[in-house]
Amino acid sequence: MNQNEGRIWSLYYRVVFYGSKWGDFDGKEFIYKAPVGIRIAEMTNKLQSQFEIQMGRVKVQQLTNIKDINKGELNPEVAYFQIVSVTPYFASEELLRKTTQGSRNFALSKCHCGGKLTTD
Repeated sequence: MNQNEGRIWSLYYRVVFYGSKWGDFDGKEFIYKAPVGIRIAEMTNKLQSQFEIQMGRVKVQQLTNIKDINKGELNPEVAYFQIVSVTPYFASEELLRKTTQGSRNFALSKCHCGGKLTTD
């Protein structure tokens, strides 16, 4: 049996915050490591609920299309977030050091988005 068979690895999501309602987090992006089995729809719902609790009366809205955001077009009274699935990225020399799937799922420093960002 292959050492990777039967093992389910965590998934990663890039979350970007837009709007002055986020304060210092406006324009910042973070990589969230989701528990095993949590897909993007469930992660989005979980974050939406968490952010609504944190923000209180401020409206929280997900930006559903994956594109560059024109901040001038956003409602200043809304706290926006954008979420996209990402995969770990390894340079050639890292792949030589990280030979197992387990080592490739810890101490990550780079990710990439599998889909193309659009301007539509």
